[in-house]
Amino acid sequence: DALYEYAVTFTFVLCAIVFLYSDRGCWVVFSVTTYLASSTCITLAMKWVYVRNEFPFAYFVTLVTFLANCALSFVVLLRRRAVTGAKIVVPTSREFFCMISPIAIALTLSIGASNVALTFCSVAFSQIMASTNCLSTVAVVVALGMPFNRRLLLPASVVAMGAAISTVGEIHFSVVALVLLLLANIFRAIKVALEQR
Repeated sequence: DALYEYAVTFTFVLCAIVFLYSDRGCWVVFSVTTYLASSTCITLAMKWVYVRNEFPFAYFVTLVTFLANCALSFVVLLRRRAVTGAKIVVPTSREFFCMISPIAIALTLSIGASNVALTFCSVAFSQIMASTNCLSTVAVVVALGMPFNRRLLLPASVVAMGAAISTVGEIHFSVVALVLLLLANIFRAIKVALEQR
């Protein structure tokens, strides 16, 4: 039963989070757990919408998600201004076109590719491929000439081996999904690298 498997996995992950972060306090444990749970639930919900309900419009879902996030962001900014009196900082044209827009485009393409990939593969395969994002980030960072600590190659290699082992025997393997998920990783890595510049 899939529900049982998710419950066991969540319990195991929760124990690992408590073990790793308990010395930082309950708030950190709660925050990390909430982030992981919401991330997983969003992916499962997307898959449910696309497959179970036969809704093939992944780009439309991505668009609606971004519009809702944009509206919520403005509500938060307006509320903060009303409560604290903090001014809403408006970026310059150069900041908007040279910094914010490329990051937003990379994020949009990443999430769009991931959402479309979910129509071709399982959630597990999607999550395994997403876990290899560190490899794409290393490649993009090196390609952009940014500093990279070579000691991180070993952990990145372990991630690559783990992903390769985890995907062996994937029942719902799709080359289209693989390409889309690799593109999603590359766009996500570009976003991360641009945020660091």
